[in-house]
Amino acid sequence: MKIHFVGIGGEGMSGLAKLALSQRHEVTGSDIAPKQSLKELETLGARIFREHKPEHIHGAQLVVRSSGIPLTHIELATALEFGVEVIKRSQCLGRLLGNTKQKIIRIAGSYGKSTTTAMLGSILSMTGLDPTIIVGANVPSFASHAIIGKGSYAVVEACEFDRSFLDIPGFASVITGIEPDHLDYYHGGLPEIVQAFICFADQSDKQDGILIACTDNRNVRELFLPIYTGPVQTYGLVSGDWRAEILETTAHHGWNDFVVTHHGILFGTFRMPLPGIHYVQNALAAIAIANYLGVNREVISDGLRYYKGVSRRYEKIVDRDDFNIIDDYGHTPIEIKAVIGAVREEFPKGFLLCIPCLRQFHRTKHLLKEFAGVFALTDACIVAPIVSGLGDDSSTLNFVTSENLASEIRSYGTDATSGSTDKEIVVKATEILSKAGRTPKIVLTIGSGVSSGVIALLK
Repeated sequence: MKIHFVGIGGEGMSGLAKLALSQRHEVTGSDIAPKQSLKELETLGARIFREHKPEHIHGAQLVVRSSGIPLTHIELATALEFGVEVIKRSQCLGRLLGNTKQKIIRIAGSYGKSTTTAMLGSILSMTGLDPTIIVGANVPSFASHAIIGKGSYAVVEACEFDRSFLDIPGFASVITGIEPDHLDYYHGGLPEIVQAFICFADQSDKQDGILIACTDNRNVRELFLPIYTGPVQTYGLVSGDWRAEILETTAHHGWNDFVVTHHGILFGTFRMPLPGIHYVQNALAAIAIANYLGVNREVISDGLRYYKGVSRRYEKIVDRDDFNIIDDYGHTPIEIKAVIGAVREEFPKGFLLCIPCLRQFHRTKHLLKEFAGVFALTDACIVAPIVSGLGDDSSTLNFVTSENLASEIRSYGTDATSGSTDKEIVVKATEILSKAGRTPKIVLTIGSGVSSGVIALLK
């Protein structure tokens, strides 16, 4: 079959295109952004167009789009006009994974999906099980967004936006947390989101499979679990069947050493080369699933010890004794608070300058006070322009500004300003850092927006 991917280099699309190529489908795709993933796909045999044109649809039997691309897009509109089937990325992923006959392990939740998927993938890759692993972010140790294996299992990141995760029925599932996000889609708010997660969990194999859920998350603990009727194992630092106690963090190198118990019985001691309690939570989910699959503790330990992280998840761009730049994708208040906590844990005496670049006006407006509260935990902030994203339309564009967020942060007593260009942000950052009396000096660029220009100038 000839499959055309609109936005083929995207974080969620490139791994899917790689899966399609592995099944000997003819793959074409369009993407105007220069991305490393495009080179990999071309090497594997995909034909990539660096612009969007209606003729790119010629001969396609199926056209795949991400949820963020409207049906009015020139290539999608052309496909619909000529009767070519157009489906969402998640629908295509469900179909292609169905072809493999692999047992699918889905990783879902409002945060931590990419990290948990990559961690579990790292563990299973060491077992010889040869899993398929599809992550919604680049994984440096994979040199890709995906590894296409021929073993019995597939580990996939599953997103709750527009109920996409329901397109991929699974053998086993993980829920890392449930938060009131994507409210442009879930008009019923948190109760509707919880119900979507119930539907997701109900798709797990209740005979032979399992659901793993994080009870550190209040909404999982108080809203989801009381009404879910399937088999479940819980995990967390505070409560759960699987528990972890952090023993020590080596400050400069950011290692986490922690002890894991299962139903109160010692399971093992583990080390992971990333700071932050949220990474221990993610690791617990991976440990619980791996144990359920019969992976022994030594292999689990090695998989975590040699886990190298995911791009834009606490990624150290500059790592010196006196100066660090850390880049992270965190885009909800709970994620950002966890990342800031990890920085404080690793550099307790350092000066932390945060440069938030948030995506989606709708989310930022709705959670303005929550965002401000967590950014106020830093020493200073320079807020970059907010970037439009899923859920934004003509009624929401620009109805909150970076200066609105900076003002709200200042109300908590933290130094905060805004910048409209990369150059302006860097000038302000240089001035703030020059006056900071503490070392090391850490710049944290965080959010879903584009921060590469600022990072390049600061380096």
